[in-house]
Amino acid sequence: MSTRTSDSRPSSRLGPVLWLLIFACMSTGCASVKPTQTGYLSDYSHLESSGARLNWGLGYHRVNVREPTPAELVGVDSFYIEPVAWLCPEDDWLGKDKTRRERVTKALEVSLRERLGPIRPIVETPGPRTARVHAAVTDVSSARTITNVLASIVFGPISNGGASVEAEILRPEGGQVAAIAGASHGGGLDVIGYYVRSGHPKTSVRRLAGDLTRRVEAAAGPLD
Repeated sequence: MSTRTSDSRPSSRLGPVLWLLIFACMSTGCASVKPTQTGYLSDYSHLESSGARLNWGLGYHRVNVREPTPAELVGVDSFYIEPVAWLCPEDDWLGKDKTRRERVTKALEVSLRERLGPIRPIVETPGPRTARVHAAVTDVSSARTITNVLASIVFGPISNGGASVEAEILRPEGGQVAAIAGASHGGGLDVIGYYVRSGHPKTSVRRLAGDLTRRVEAAAGPLD
């Protein structure tokens, strides 16, 4: 008498592999923003690529950086954050309405304030030792929320979003201290952003603000 045995191991492995593929699709998605060079910054010649990597949400992240030195921050006693500019093409859903755009520019401004404030006071009127913070959202891509809702019925969201930012810090007497030109995408861990159009762009500009402010914090000494 013969007995038939079935090996279920291949099928048991299929589940984790399938979910891994879905997560990879969520992280790469449809966003196509890249670091820009719009002419908004005072100087691009000192920007150096920090390489492409995955951010904490596991989306694509790439930044070109001009590192500050401690000597360049000597004498700076405060920061003045200029209004954040919007320089994105207006073919994206967010770019067609002022209120939608302000959700993203406000997120960048607030993030800069929260991160730079502990380093030096943020002032509303520049003084003789105030460094100016100059920032712009230069490209944006919002997730296709309806597509994601429908795709989630079967396996999960597939369309992500992201944003590009150019930002710099200028010495009181003029001249660039630090700068970034970077792009960041929402990833598989940024779940809400797949269903809220401004979600991934707002998360992305916050991450890019952190790329600038972490370097300033590392170079800045104690306030005189």
